[in-house]
Amino acid sequence: FGSVGGIWALIFAGNRRLREAAPAAFRGDFERVRAAAHFVMLWVFRSDFQTRALYMLGLCAEARGDLLEASDLFRRALLMLPVGAAPQRRAAASALIRGHQILALTGLGALEPAAWLLQQLHADLRRSTVQGALDALLDDGDWGLGAVSLNSVLAQLEPGRPPRALAALAGALLAVKRGHATEALDVLTREHAVLAAGTLPHERELLAAIDRSAREALAGGGPMRAMAIPAGDAPWTRAMLGELSR
Repeated sequence: FGSVGGIWALIFAGNRRLREAAPAAFRGDFERVRAAAHFVMLWVFRSDFQTRALYMLGLCAEARGDLLEASDLFRRALLMLPVGAAPQRRAAASALIRGHQILALTGLGALEPAAWLLQQLHADLRRSTVQGALDALLDDGDWGLGAVSLNSVLAQLEPGRPPRALAALAGALLAVKRGHATEALDVLTREHAVLAAGTLPHERELLAAIDRSAREALAGGGPMRAMAIPAGDAPWTRAMLGELSR
């Protein structure tokens, strides 16, 4: 009884630490995130918590512009996804992780691996919209169980973030980096509503820079240059666009 009680105490402590450190991940506050994530990775045995800890470390590395580290952390988070999760929840979590990994790989210039991952991401999106018998059996994410439910922990990776928005952002960035300006603008136009509702301020700046770069590529420096949305010069945007930002 003492061992079981100790295990659950560690689970609830890990959940509290991750929840409190979550806002710091988007600010790139490495020390705050590292302390929470390392506690979970050392003391909490469940793979859903391990996934969330690695994901938060990946978000922190991405926010700092350390794209190589971010790519590796998201790769490890993907491998740690619990097999026993409801298929819909697992696919949605996988889509979020792959979306960030594609951003990091594209920023690094690894365009072919990023393109392969984008195909997998779209397969995840399709799976995340289909509810099957296993979902009805395994999905306890809406039962109010909190940290007890691995499905609810996966749902807390980025609450309120539609995976489709991250897929559109990653797809547009990859398209413009590969020189497919028309495809990039098509994604930005077709997914405008989703992107407007599901992206963060620094990501919207990147979208503006993608729009500008794509229009300038199509115009060849001509009249359409004026139609481009001005982009800022934040380090994160420059890291993602690489040579396109210069």
